[in-house]
Amino acid sequence: MEYSWRKVLLLEILGFLLFDGLLCMAAGAVYRHDWVLTEKNYTRLCYTKPVLTVNGLFPGPELHVHKGDTVIINVVNQATYNITLHWHGLKQPRNPWSDGPEYVTQCPIQPGANFTYQLIFSDEEGTIWWHAHSDWSRATVHGAIMIYPKHGTSYPFKKPHGEVPIILGNWYNGDVMQIIEDALQSGGEPNQSNAHTINGLPGDLYKETYSCANPGTFEMIVKKGRRYLLRIINAGMNEEMFFKVAQHNLTVVGSDGAYIKPITTETIMIAPGQTMDAILTADQTPARYYMAVTVYASGNVPYDNTTGTAILTYKNYKKSSSPVMPSLPAHNDTDTADSFTKQFRSLESAEQVPKDYDLRIYTTITVSTLPCESGSTCLGPNGTRLSSSLNNQSFVNPSIDILEAYYKSIAEVYTTDFPSEPPHPFNYTGDDLPSSLLTATQGTKVTVLDYNTTVEVVFQGTNLNGPENHPMHLHGYSFYLLGSGYGNFNNVTDPASYNLVDPPLINTVSVPKNGWAAVRFRADNPGVWFMHCHFERHASWGMNTAFIVKNGSSVNESLIPPPPMPPCSNFNYEPNGTLVLAQLLTFQNHKMTSPTTDQLHLIIRFCMLEIQIQTFINYLYIHKSTKSLVQESGTNKDFLSTNKMWPRRKQLLGLHQFLLGFLLLNGLLSCRASVRHRFVVKEAQYTRLCSTKNILTVNGKFPGPTIHVHKGETVIVDVYNKGNYNITLHWHGVRQPRNPWSDGPEYVTQCPIQAGGKFCYKIIFSKEEGTLWWHAHNDWNRATVHGAIVIYPKHGTTYHFPKPSSEQLIILGEWWKADVMEVLQEASKTGGQPNASDALTINGQPGDLFPCSAPETFRILVEQGKTYLLRVISAAMNDILFFSIAQHSLTVVGTDASYTKPLTRDYILISPGQTFDVLLQADQPPNQYYIAARTYSTGQGVSFDNTTTTATIQYSSGNYNASGPPPSLPVLPYYNDTNAAVNFTGALRSLANEEHQIDVPLAVDTRIVTTISINTLPCSNTSCIGPNGTRLSASMNNISFVNPSIDILEAYYNRITRVYGTNFPSRPPFLFNFTADSLPQNLRTPKLGTEVKVLDFNSTVELVFQGTNLVAGEDHPMHLHGYSFYMVGWGFGNFDKHMDPKRYNLVDPSEHNTILVPKNGWAAIRFRADNPGVWFMHCHLDRHLIWGMNTVFIVRNGAQEEERMLRPPPDMPPC
Repeated sequence: MEYSWRKVLLLEILGFLLFDGLLCMAAGAVYRHDWVLTEKNYTRLCYTKPVLTVNGLFPGPELHVHKGDTVIINVVNQATYNITLHWHGLKQPRNPWSDGPEYVTQCPIQPGANFTYQLIFSDEEGTIWWHAHSDWSRATVHGAIMIYPKHGTSYPFKKPHGEVPIILGNWYNGDVMQIIEDALQSGGEPNQSNAHTINGLPGDLYKETYSCANPGTFEMIVKKGRRYLLRIINAGMNEEMFFKVAQHNLTVVGSDGAYIKPITTETIMIAPGQTMDAILTADQTPARYYMAVTVYASGNVPYDNTTGTAILTYKNYKKSSSPVMPSLPAHNDTDTADSFTKQFRSLESAEQVPKDYDLRIYTTITVSTLPCESGSTCLGPNGTRLSSSLNNQSFVNPSIDILEAYYKSIAEVYTTDFPSEPPHPFNYTGDDLPSSLLTATQGTKVTVLDYNTTVEVVFQGTNLNGPENHPMHLHGYSFYLLGSGYGNFNNVTDPASYNLVDPPLINTVSVPKNGWAAVRFRADNPGVWFMHCHFERHASWGMNTAFIVKNGSSVNESLIPPPPMPPCSNFNYEPNGTLVLAQLLTFQNHKMTSPTTDQLHLIIRFCMLEIQIQTFINYLYIHKSTKSLVQESGTNKDFLSTNKMWPRRKQLLGLHQFLLGFLLLNGLLSCRASVRHRFVVKEAQYTRLCSTKNILTVNGKFPGPTIHVHKGETVIVDVYNKGNYNITLHWHGVRQPRNPWSDGPEYVTQCPIQAGGKFCYKIIFSKEEGTLWWHAHNDWNRATVHGAIVIYPKHGTTYHFPKPSSEQLIILGEWWKADVMEVLQEASKTGGQPNASDALTINGQPGDLFPCSAPETFRILVEQGKTYLLRVISAAMNDILFFSIAQHSLTVVGTDASYTKPLTRDYILISPGQTFDVLLQADQPPNQYYIAARTYSTGQGVSFDNTTTTATIQYSSGNYNASGPPPSLPVLPYYNDTNAAVNFTGALRSLANEEHQIDVPLAVDTRIVTTISINTLPCSNTSCIGPNGTRLSASMNNISFVNPSIDILEAYYNRITRVYGTNFPSRPPFLFNFTADSLPQNLRTPKLGTEVKVLDFNSTVELVFQGTNLVAGEDHPMHLHGYSFYMVGWGFGNFDKHMDPKRYNLVDPSEHNTILVPKNGWAAIRFRADNPGVWFMHCHLDRHLIWGMNTVFIVRNGAQEEERMLRPPPDMPPC
């Protein structure tokens, strides 16, 4: 009987998974992101202030998906305000739990907490967006969502040559949260913004008002004759916008995530919340042309009357004095606005348009007033408080969210009597209206809809208290705009003019001033869905309501069960989890009889989500009273009595193990174990040092996206190459156990992803903990294609040091004014040194010591007495760097994702490729302090970037004089201070405690001593600019590595011959005094070849790097892929194999993946070859890498399956 039941259960589980979309492979791809809400300093219009951001970006991260995909976003709130996020225009079928409006579908994510949103994409295609949905935080917390056609399909128009998001927004010099708080307190209008922005930048017209040399202007570079898809989003707070590009037409092809019949226009009018997809053809004379945005203000209300600009720049244009400015409509040009919006038609005749309706809701939308509180003075009309309403109901947020109250049948949270008609009919658009109509009724009223009913909503504007347009937005649905007009809606004559053939399908409609708009939709998405005006001041005043759509009759017409939701107070235990688990216990109590569909939902939801059963069992065990649990779940009280708890505990564990075992056995949890990202490699325009150029980026970001994981997790990264160069990506410091296929070095473990190609990297984290990074690994693309990897402790564990108050990434890099690929090509052509960079950078910014750089200088805001974890990464190309913070000590607690014994210094030395985890104590008097980095260079005649990059630390409690003296610089060691360098690097030691043990090989199976040298190669006719007319080269053991034509890993795995040799020498082929001052020139010329070293699985290896003084002795940061190793010793001069090993540290040597070998010295490392595959080893100065200072280890398979390489993925890029 038990077997029969289990068989049925297995079939039902499989059916449920397939049917309910939990089987990851059944639908589109599943992507995962980690978003951290933090405050970050931004400077606009000469004002610097901390703004709320996601991952420090303003605008926030872009989401790239295909139609039908699913995205999981874990949102961590490290800010000081509550937060929720809304996915504007996403229908979220059956999943209002992740829709986001505060106190409607969820309680907010409190500071220090997190919540995981599940974004279910269905029929949306085009552009939508995401934004915060609590208070006014969306002013800076927002970003684009780009939904590409489903795989195997294409756009309904010719594919554009490029796609560019254009986000229209506002900038307030003041704190936006304080602005709305002051307005609500005073009862008056909130202050207007100080500037309109395009992609977060106000544009250069503001320099006439503000003294900054360059307020910041977005620039889009185009090529003549090409077509570009502009994904335009109005993220503005309170104003509709006119948008125009000088002397260029725009062809609008989509709106609100749906296609429309093409509309060619000079001017777009777009309301807050709306999105439009527009094709721009670069068909004008090559020059510079302004894009411009200004307000369309239909009402007599205050507005920001400035003009935001960006610049459209043709490549190879003839330089002129200034860009061409478009002629913008007047702010109150209703004719232009109407002539544009009236043209919207769905691309195809809409068969789904409801031809009739089951329910019509006729609602007024009004700016109202409320009496001022006794004893207060309000700034609204006649001393009242401004309010707003729908059908005279001014919406009030409840104390717990409506969705939870509906789902759990909690009374007295909302009422279901939202009126379907105005409670007081009057001449809504009349000129003279009695003031008695101004006062609204406050409440939390909703409308309940039966599943699958057809609904018509007619929005009726009124002339009360200042009429204007209203952009009305409905969550969870798109609706058809059937008609609109001016005056009062006539329910007899106006429907006769409805468009029921091809009305546009939108989610936000602009209801005209003193007019009406009629929309229809089918209520086929169960849940609680918010409807409101998308002017934030009106939403704050109450121009909102909600629809509750009941479940249908089948599972796929019903709400999915809730995930663990943010609590509505500081109480940590989530009641809904108690309900789910109590129902599971009830199911157990019924002798495991055949479960209902609802019970299956509970069981499987419980097992699939990351809820720990043990936590709940422990909760029950220690909980003194089960009364509330019984009352909440309706569970039999006798079942939950104390003397029956332990038998049920065992049954519950048995059920969990049975289901989990089944799912694991069938591989259905594989996608749940992975975090998924989409990386689009593409060119983007960036301005540094007063000049703008195209650079290669990931997702348009420089530095690129940060990957957040916990120790032991797996990350899937889908890389789409939309750039003009081949690309590979490397996950620097990740061991990738048994998986060299995703390691990334070009022609070593893969052939490159060609332009237009794609490859899916699987990044397997194992013992790494701390900070690593990722970067391009071909040519010099990594100069701009790189980003951080943050590896938190394993769930349930903590840092070995007290948890810091906050964490901050510090990525050190280099910037060239020229194209870095051209710099490389020029050096390869001439045989000489490549040009040094023009600036060092901190988080992509040179700092305020450079021209045109002060406004964007990176800043960290700190509070006195708090401790901060700085995750410092050197993404520099060719320079080793000293790094320091003025008047602050730095305590190193980790390097290369391994913990170290705390080491406190005034500075650190960091080589390209290395990472350090550093604690900063904000223990100085409140002020501003420079962060600075500059080069450490010891090579004679070796060019280097001798600039200093800066950022600043600013104490939040300080009172600063902006015109006062600049912060003082830290005292950095001199550029060739070798003593300072080795005093730091030589002091590093592994933590080596019980929780973080080390495993230093004490005996060695394989010893390798390799020289690392700068060399020369002959040049035809001595026409090169290396020493004596030669070409510069580099080598290991006198072999200069040559990339093969197919990758070594493929050749090894498939036994393809003549791709590489296995004769890399274990000793230098020519013995000489490696570090002598004068060496014969005949030693300079290396052999060219592709020689590797083969190692047996689990053999222990000692590798001694011996620097030489050939051509130019200098320090070398040597990096080994696929492994971390222990640095057991180092020294100057020639390595002595008899004496030097006696000084090895075999107790607590530091563990690295990149080690700095001192100039004319040596360094010894040890590791165990327990990771089968092909693994690259090279100098991480990129000029040395391209010259050939590289080799490869091939580690053979072991005897057991878990000691063998994984099989290659099916999508390896072709050669």
